[in-house]
Parts: sequence; C-alpha cells; structure tokens
Amino acid sequence: MNNAAGEVILPKEVIINVGHPLVEKLAAVKHSNGKDWWIVVHERDSNAFLVYQDTEAGMLGPLRQFIGSNHLITTSAGFLGNVGEMCFSPSGDKLLVSVGTGFVDLFDFDRCTGTLSNWVQIKDDPSENYYGCAFSSSGNTFYVTSQSTLWQFDGGSSLSAISSLSTSSVYFGQLQLAPDGKIYLAGQMGPFISNLSVINNPDLVGPACGVSLATVSCGSRIELCLPNLPNFNLPPLVAQVAEAGPARTICFGDSVMIGYPDSTGGVVGYQWWPSAGLSDASSPYTWAHPDTTTWYYLSAMDSSMGLPCGLTIDSVLVSVADSSLWVHADAGRDTVVCGLDSVSLSAGQEGWDYAWTPSAGLSHPDSSWTAVTLPGTYVLEVMHPELTGSCFIDRDTVVVGLYPQNPLPLNFAGLDDTICRGDSLVLGSVLPAGWIAAWSPASNLATPLQSLTAAAPQASTSYLLSATDTLNPGTCATKRDTVLVRVELPFVHAAAAGVEFCPPEVVQVGVAEAPGFTYSWTPIEWLQDPHASITIANPPSAMTYQLVVRSDTHTTPNCKEQVFPVVLSSDGCLVQNVLTPNGDGVNDVLDLGSFHSAPSLRVYDRWGRVVHADPAYGNDWDARGMPDGVYWYVLAVPGEGGKARIGELTVLR
Repeated sequence: MNNAAGEVILPKEVIINVGHPLVEKLAAVKHSNGKDWWIVVHERDSNAFLVYQDTEAGMLGPLRQFIGSNHLITTSAGFLGNVGEMCFSPSGDKLLVSVGTGFVDLFDFDRCTGTLSNWVQIKDDPSENYYGCAFSSSGNTFYVTSQSTLWQFDGGSSLSAISSLSTSSVYFGQLQLAPDGKIYLAGQMGPFISNLSVINNPDLVGPACGVSLATVSCGSRIELCLPNLPNFNLPPLVAQVAEAGPARTICFGDSVMIGYPDSTGGVVGYQWWPSAGLSDASSPYTWAHPDTTTWYYLSAMDSSMGLPCGLTIDSVLVSVADSSLWVHADAGRDTVVCGLDSVSLSAGQEGWDYAWTPSAGLSHPDSSWTAVTLPGTYVLEVMHPELTGSCFIDRDTVVVGLYPQNPLPLNFAGLDDTICRGDSLVLGSVLPAGWIAAWSPASNLATPLQSLTAAAPQASTSYLLSATDTLNPGTCATKRDTVLVRVELPFVHAAAAGVEFCPPEVVQVGVAEAPGFTYSWTPIEWLQDPHASITIANPPSAMTYQLVVRSDTHTTPNCKEQVFPVVLSSDGCLVQNVLTPNGDGVNDVLDLGSFHSAPSLRVYDRWGRVVHADPAYGNDWDARGMPDGVYWYVLAVPGEGGKARIGELTVLR
C-alpha cells in the first residue's frame, strides 16, 4: 500500500490458535520468495510447532509438526513451561528455542517449505529456567539467559556462562539482535528495571564478546521484555532456473544447439526429455537433431535449495522447416535507370533478411526494397535472420541498364518521416519546367496533383509521386519516387483523479506507474517526489497540479507527451485541534465539520487506549470525564474507500 510506504488498517485480527492452546513463544521469518512470511508458534503441553504462511491473500495453514522437546506446564515447574523465547538466525535457516523448564532446542528451518528438521537439544537441565535467546549477526554464536546467568554457545561446543550474578535481585529476560550488530538484554529488578545490558561483540567467543550490564538507560521500566524484531532485510532465495533457450527452426537433417552452459559449478543437475534426437540428455546444453518438429523440456534441480523451490522446468520448440514455406528470391525483371534518376528493385516478405550486392549505388542494400542509381548486375540474397542451413538461403539476379541523365533530384518525393496522428507534413519538391506531378494514393493529401503537397495520413502510408516530362516524352519521361510517412498513435494512459482533502492533511495523488513512461509534476511545491507517478502532497490549501506523462518509445512531440490535471480540493474542511469544554459556547465540543453521511469516530489517549467511540459521530463529544491533556482521534468517512483522517486534539478546561 501507499507505493510500498505501508498503511495501518484498523481493526484487523487473524485468530491463529483455534483449538490449540499455545505457549508465549512466537517468531517470524521471510518466505524464500522474499514476500510472504512464515509465522511460528508452539502448542502447550506438546512438542508440536504450528507454522503459518502469511500471504498477500491471507493466512494459510497451519502446518503442524511434532519435533523437539515437550513444552509442558503440567510439571512441578508449573507455568515455566509456558515462558521462554524462540528466534530465527539472521539467515533464516536456524530456529533457537529456550524454555523455562530447563531445555534449549536448535532446529534447521526450510524457508521454502516451512518445515523444521535436524533437532539438537543443546541443553536439558531442569534446575535452570531458560528464558531469552538470540543469534549473533553471523549466526555462528547464540546466547540464552536463565535467572541471573547469560550463556553463550559458539556453534561447536556446549553452553558456557559469559556473565553470572550470584544474587536473587536480578532476573535476565529477553535478548534481541539489533541493526547495529549488538545484542541487547532486558532484565528485572535493581538497576535492570530501567537499563538495558548489551553484548558489544556477539560473534566473539568467551569474555571477548564484551558484556556490559545495565549500561543503556531507557528512562522507564523494562521488565524482562524486548520487541520481537524479525529480519526484514532477509533477501529471497533464488534458484538456478532452467533455460532451454529460444524456439529454433532447422532444415531437415540439420542440428541445432539448445540450452546454455552451466554456471553453477555443478550445484545444479539437468535432465532433458524426450531424449530422442539429443546428443546428451543430462547436460545443460545439447545438440538437437529431430526428424520432426519436437518440444524439448529441461528440468534444473538446484541442490542448494531442495524441493520444491530448487526445481524449475523450461521448454523449447525445435521446428523442422516445411519447404513449402521457404521464401524464394525474386529480384524482378531487368530494367533501366535514367541518368541521375533511380529505379526501384523489390522482392520478398517480412520475417526474412535481404542483402543486395554490390551495395554501391543502392539506397537500402539490406532491405527487400532498394533504389538503384547506377547501372550494373545486382544479386539479391534472401535468408532467415535466426536460422542457418542451405534451405533458408536463395538468390536471384537483375540487370539495370543506363538511359540519358535524369534531371530530377534523388528522393524528389521527399525523405521518409514520422508524424503523430493528427499532424501533417510537406511532401515532394519543386519540379523543373514542363514536368507534371501526380500522387497516389490521393487520400489525406492537400493537393495530390502538385509536386509539393501537405499530407495528414491517419495511418502509416507509402506515397508514390509520379513525375512526367511533357516536353521530352519517351521511355524515361515518367519518373517515380516513393516516400514513407509513418504515423504514430498517441499513447493510452490512465488519467490521474482529483482528491478531496483537508489541509494540512497529507494525501497521495497520481496514477499507477506503467512501464515505458516517465513522469513529472508541475508545480513541484509541497510534493514529496515530483518525478514519481504517485507521490505524496501536502499543500496548505486547494491546489491544481499537472501530471506530465512522457513515453520512452514515441518519437514525435505531440505523441510523446500528455498532460493530466489533478485537482486537490478542500471545500467544507474544518479541522479543530483544541477542546475547551467550559460552557462558554466556544470549542465546547469536538466539531469536525459536515460530511455526506455520519462518520465513525474513535478517540485515543496518549497510551493508545480508546476513551470514546461513536459509529455515527454527530459533532457532540465534550471530553466529559476525561482529564486535560493530548488525545488522538481517527475519523473514518463512509463512501471514501475506508479513508481515515487522523488528528491531534488538546483538551484544556
């Protein structure tokens, strides 16, 4: 939401433990796709984990897995089976669990499937009440707490006490790895009530890790607990995908290479099917020699990820050419060129490559059409642009003779050009005395019987200008030249809608970004980003902006740019931020203005508690029974797509 800035939706609850009483431990880690989340909780009096997948469409699951130690509360330790913490390693492939009944478990976690495996019971000591746990940044070292002791595990040996206070006046609680690479520790009692402890170098083993007790002042009570912060920067796992290559066409009896060389150093295994006609069905690339048109499929199994995320499949179609579809070269009949005039040679169809030789004197030596100004023998070669083999190449020859000098300039019809539909351009040139002109087709031309004319075609059109010498009739009396007018269509883009707002409300304006376009806003005042398709605006009053959309692919000025007006209106806005319920008739009630239908109102105190709620607010709340101070309100207006207005209010009597 909000162009990835996010939005809080109230209320929003998902009950995840129906029928399964849970202990207090909860952890989350990103799915291997880098978008979804795995949410892990644990059943009470059981060794069952419940793993949920949080997706854009909603919560999936749970996947119930019986693995590890039992989290029992029906023991002499009582409620201690309920308490403790579990956390993921920074890389997301390990889950650490500490439990108040005296055990610490370590598991491998598969971010692709959400499954736990390879359980290792690090500690089982009923005399210890293990509570908090955290990994270091590298994941090679982790820490747990129990009563007044901080324990360290270095990944290759047993737990060892790093810091221990022989006193009952402290109880160590939760641990949390912070973005600065340090691990912070919450405690209870004495100086630990309002001060955090810190492990300065968690990756170092033993005292070198640098434990500083009760040195980070928080200014308020802590009482054992810290926020549960998952690793939001954990990237997705990307498997080596199968690449079968583009579709290919071959002549009967030929071979073609499909696939690509392996770049993983053997981490990925490959398999082609069907194997008939292939030189090596287990190689990432192979020679294909089919007798008939065949679909080949390639599977790639990335052993570093496992199933199902590590398996990808791709396909390629190898077509055996039908000789009836081959293009044959046809350079046309032998012809003549008149003096400095040109003659057109054309042959072929789209989808094939053409080459005329020699190229001297040709306007387009690599096209199916070319203008020739010099006499000579010309060879036309036709071939497929992506295929090899003799069945895809054909040749033909044409002889161009010479007539007396042509008085008309080269390209007398004009040069090829591009316009935006609705625009026009001038075609042709001034002819010598005694010459007459005629254009075809005559549609969309201002003067089709004059050599200079204005053209406004609605679609791309090739115009032919025929010029005839009325003074010297003969074989070369009529000269012809063509000019191509390409017509671009204005691009289609969604318009940006206007927005109603109440200053100083911050609103989002614009339209969803489309590929192939760039965006800019005018004016740029009070905009967060004047070069984004969607931006945040906070003008002090009503405002009209213009969103200028430019195409990256269009070339003509009138087709390349469109301007959309975006009106920010503030009619009827009334924002009140002070309430003085003293009976003087001024600001005695919270008056938030008029709306087309009654809005809902929720008022919160500074601790986030709801002190007033009204589903159909009528501008009548007077803060009765509420102490003076600062409050926040959320006003939701029906019919505005759930849009909420949030404001601050000070009550003074």
